[in-house]
Order: sequence, then structure tokens, then C-alpha cells
Amino acid sequence: NKRIFAKLSGAHRGGPDGIDFDIEGNLLAANWGGSTIEVFDRCGKEIDRISTQFAQPSNLHFGGADGRTLWITEHTNNAVWKTTWKHPGLLAMRKSL
Repeated sequence: NKRIFAKLSGAHRGGPDGIDFDIEGNLLAANWGGSTIEVFDRCGKEIDRISTQFAQPSNLHFGGADGRTLWITEHTNNAVWKTTWKHPGLLAMRKSL
């Protein structure tokens, strides 16, 4: 019983790579080749698109004491970036309970 949940924006080589959920049930997806982190609500509707400073975000994961630290790996500079998301990550919050 498969179906397409969401589609990433842009005409580029790449596509969804790493994903994680925030505590609100939003899905964040690293858009490899699209230079963005795409955010979808529980129904698969795109609700946000975060531009990055690199072309190939490859993975993301929540962490930190409040669960709002978002770690993003990327292949343009072969680096790990750290930023803060408006909601805690789902698993990050479960681990802290």
C-alpha cells in the first residue's frame, strides 16, 4: 500500500537523503543537489524550504540539551554544520524524557 508522501522541489540531480522528524510531526529532508532542507507537514505538504550555503546537504539529525540543535552533513565542503530549529527533534526529546 505504497504512495508518494512528498516531492522535493527543483530540477536537479540528487533528491532526498537524510531525514528526521521534529516534535510537531514535521519531516525535515536534506535535498541533496538542491542546496536546501525541505520541511513537510504530517500530510506531506511542503511548509518550509531552508536554503543552505552548500549544494549537497546529505543528512540531518537533532540533538542538544533542548533537542533543537540541528546537525547537517554536506558533501560540498565535506563538513558538518550546526544550527537551531524552531522545534525540538522527536527522538531527541524522547531520549531526554
